[in-house]
Amino acid sequence: MLGLIRALFYTKEQKYSWEKTTCVISLSITVVLALSLGSLVVYKRIQTFQINQKGYLQAIVQTGSQSGTLNGIPFASLPTGLLAEVLDLSADCPVYFNQFDLKMARFRLLATHAIENVKLKKTKPNLLFIEYTLREPWAYLEDYTNTGIDTGGVFFPLSPFYSPRHLPGIFLGEASPAYDPWGEQMRDKLLNLAKTLTRVVKEEIEMIDLSQVYSTSAGRREIVITLKEGIILRLTPKNCVQQLTHYSILKSTLLDREGQKQKMIIDLRIPEVAYLQRMADVT
Repeated sequence: MLGLIRALFYTKEQKYSWEKTTCVISLSITVVLALSLGSLVVYKRIQTFQINQKGYLQAIVQTGSQSGTLNGIPFASLPTGLLAEVLDLSADCPVYFNQFDLKMARFRLLATHAIENVKLKKTKPNLLFIEYTLREPWAYLEDYTNTGIDTGGVFFPLSPFYSPRHLPGIFLGEASPAYDPWGEQMRDKLLNLAKTLTRVVKEEIEMIDLSQVYSTSAGRREIVITLKEGIILRLTPKNCVQQLTHYSILKSTLLDREGQKQKMIIDLRIPEVAYLQRMADVT
């Protein structure tokens, strides 16, 4: 290397000092670095300009796959403002169309737990297309506030995604102050049991208490069903379907015939026996 430098700067006609040689080399390196840095800055500015030329994300176009009715209740699409809030979009902080991350947006929408499936696509001119499916509320989880259960047993928030509606409540007795149930799932045996009960019972159900289904004490093992008309049924988990059949017979032959509308507890846990107790007699 030194030989090459000497060949370039030390000739017979003219010789340069080492100081001058060093100065020339340093200046050349500085010029090359400056040109490289300048080219990088120009490239970045051109890239930013091209992105900015595409413009901001202008609007959300949405469609829900569940249109018409949901559990017999008219289904309306989610407010666009709610979707924008979940996606952290606002007019005050616009997002460039090309920089909007579809994977992160999908993650945020599914993290609400009320949206079961979602597809997103960016379309011209600068629109975000969202197609989603909401979970279908089947019951309330009475252990927690603002928590629904879908037909697959998944827990999810009801507000602000759904309008108020009457659904049977399911009480599991498993509430924990430090526990967030959203996204978790009800045990299959309890879910199937609750579905069977709601299918067999013809009256409107207020709540099904399953907290003692697996009690270690046989005497405490029971299902308690509260009907909207004020009747409370106490059943054994093992024979609950048969006992509900007995209740239907009792209701059609005795309760309806006598026009009894008062609130009462009907205990059907003892085989071939129905123990009736008026609420006024309960102390």
